[in-house]
Amino acid sequence: MLQKRGLLNNSHYQMAQIPHSNKLVINQKWFIPFALTLLPLLVFGRVSGYGFVWDDELFHLHHNPYLQEINLTSIFYFWHNPYQGMYIPVTYSCWAFVKYFSGGFDSSIFHLLNLFVHIANGYLLFFILRKLVDNSWAACAGALLFLLHPIQVESVAWISEFRGLLGSFFSFLSLWQYLIYADAENRDKWVYYLLATLAFVLALLSKPSTVVLPLIVGMFLKSPRKARGLLLWIPLSLIITIITKSIQPDILVQDIAPWHLRPFVALDSYGFYISKILFPFELCPLYGRTPKLVLDQGYFWFSGVWVVFFLGGAGSLRNHSSWIWRLLGIFCFSLLPVSGFIPFGFQEYSTVADRYLYFGMLAPALALALFLSSVPYSKLQLFFLGFLLVGYAFLSYGQLPVWQNKVSLWQDVIMKFPEQALPHNNLGNTFKDKGFLDEARYHYGEALQIDPTFPEAHNNLANIYEEENNTSLALYHYLQALKMKPDSLIVHKNLGLFYQRQGQVKKAREHYEKTLEVNAQYGEGHFLLGNTFQLEGDSKRAIYHYQSSLKIIPFYAKAHNNLANAWVEEKNIPQAIHHYSQAIKYNPSYDTAYCNLGIILEGQGKIEEAVENYERAIQVNPQSPAVDYLKQLKEK
Repeated sequence: MLQKRGLLNNSHYQMAQIPHSNKLVINQKWFIPFALTLLPLLVFGRVSGYGFVWDDELFHLHHNPYLQEINLTSIFYFWHNPYQGMYIPVTYSCWAFVKYFSGGFDSSIFHLLNLFVHIANGYLLFFILRKLVDNSWAACAGALLFLLHPIQVESVAWISEFRGLLGSFFSFLSLWQYLIYADAENRDKWVYYLLATLAFVLALLSKPSTVVLPLIVGMFLKSPRKARGLLLWIPLSLIITIITKSIQPDILVQDIAPWHLRPFVALDSYGFYISKILFPFELCPLYGRTPKLVLDQGYFWFSGVWVVFFLGGAGSLRNHSSWIWRLLGIFCFSLLPVSGFIPFGFQEYSTVADRYLYFGMLAPALALALFLSSVPYSKLQLFFLGFLLVGYAFLSYGQLPVWQNKVSLWQDVIMKFPEQALPHNNLGNTFKDKGFLDEARYHYGEALQIDPTFPEAHNNLANIYEEENNTSLALYHYLQALKMKPDSLIVHKNLGLFYQRQGQVKKAREHYEKTLEVNAQYGEGHFLLGNTFQLEGDSKRAIYHYQSSLKIIPFYAKAHNNLANAWVEEKNIPQAIHHYSQAIKYNPSYDTAYCNLGIILEGQGKIEEAVENYERAIQVNPQSPAVDYLKQLKEK
């Protein structure tokens, strides 16, 4: 019996398993795998035709310099350094392998990866639930609730949230193996413990918020002796917590709630999530539920009603079902890192998000499995269960198109929560990328109408005015953005580029230097500084900054090309040839590098090699200066 093994006591449930009926005979050996695989595919399958949205391109994939050329150096970078304020090397390594073997950034492949990991998580949860309730049908129902609930749409449909799916995969695997270890009595039990520990480490390196897993596992154990293995996990959790907070300091979060008010922010978060589990309507990628808004508007009073209602229901069952408090513990601990007690980066826009509840859906899934395994079979219960799961499946299917593309995503947010500035800003970015400057300008203006102090909108509006050669308005909005956010790396970079284009090299250099004060590991900052020195004819200092840039981003093709130019100025032709070749290696479509290499080879009298590089430059870019150089060479 499980009680003797130190696990959750459910021995009284096993006497009331769902029996087979003459009218309902289903072979669970094929039906359960069929349901756990096919139903999620039917609900989420069309996501394979969707594109990249939100941070997919800008931060994690397309514009990630370490995913442009996949090699050991680029992969090791993620293991030695944080990227974009996150230390998730396992996640980035997986993306690197997918990009390498698929040959590029095909959104359908990355979407299918998310979907398959989600289905795998459903299977792992099924194994966990079946071990706890010893009832395959009840475990299947719990797993289907997890797989089909509308709150999971964001995690499945948003490629960037692969980190959460992967972290949950290793967390479920770790929990499953630890429960087997806690239940085993033979000598091989340590194999399960080692697997559980390894999976926990991989979970931490996939998404740091999995640090709470030891607390969650502890909720399944009644015997302190069975929890001794968790002692090793606690230092691992502390290390990852310290690293994460050092990478993402509180200063990144605007309007941090005082300590004495954070419990109210957390109360609102828990109440919000309870309401969305029970009534998953008006789901949204960005709720705008910031700590300031929650405290100013008193939202926590309304959310607290859900918490009190939930706790009241649990209290009424205390004489009958002691496990309800363990379920509450699992639910609360799973959300603890993002509940609002501890500030985190996304709180600047919202404390709550659907993706934060992904692993926490373990609690309602377990609650459903325990309930079904404790009651006798009836057609009414089956009908209600089927109605619930089918209803959730239809809601998920209907929510999915929101994530089809960037326009549909941000239009949905604006429609549901029009008082937020960020969705207008992001929709403006989408229109700008498509070349629709008037539409982009309109949405940037809407963002500033909502929040005149929103620095990103000022910066983006300045970009449009600069493209239109309206330098006075461009400079005004750049300076406004800098006033609102003096330590903005992007604004300093853009101001530097603005001044450089105006011929004010010294002012440009001041802002490039500021980017390195904000982030000493900003490789592009060194590259841009090198450009200013190269413009002034100071090749030696230019070489220093180009080399510094390449130490941070070894496969930065533009830095290799410009470094080669500087070596030409220093008459070091072998080094120049080497770095032009490196630029071409890391960017085979870099026509400027082909052209420059052709010029050097022509100067050395290597005519055939020069012609070959000129022709490659022309093949990439028919308007390349190599056309004239090749023509002149042939005339000779």
